[in-house]
Amino acid sequence: SILGTGRATYFTGKKGNRDNPLEDGDVATKRAYDFSKKGDKPITIRNLDTDEAYTYYQADVGTLQDAVIDIWGLNNLEELAGKTGVTSVPSVRYYHKLFSDQDTPDW
Repeated sequence: SILGTGRATYFTGKKGNRDNPLEDGDVATKRAYDFSKKGDKPITIRNLDTDEAYTYYQADVGTLQDAVIDIWGLNNLEELAGKTGVTSVPSVRYYHKLFSDQDTPDW
């Protein structure tokens, strides 16, 4: 499985890394650590400050310079934050089972 802890941000791209359309409930994982060409499987993201967890779907990968995960759409990030007017959530943990095209990470 994959477990990541850090900051969540949001993005508003139109297409994912498989030319798939991006929509509510999609996320991008960090290419350097969590890359999948197949994706579209559930990812659980927990806000560690509120202890609320939500399920999203891996639909893209990116460089994510200062985040561990990128959530599509500001409204989805605000849902995770539990409030409006935010542009990131500083402390999250995400988890998912390995996608069929991923090997166990060697960290």
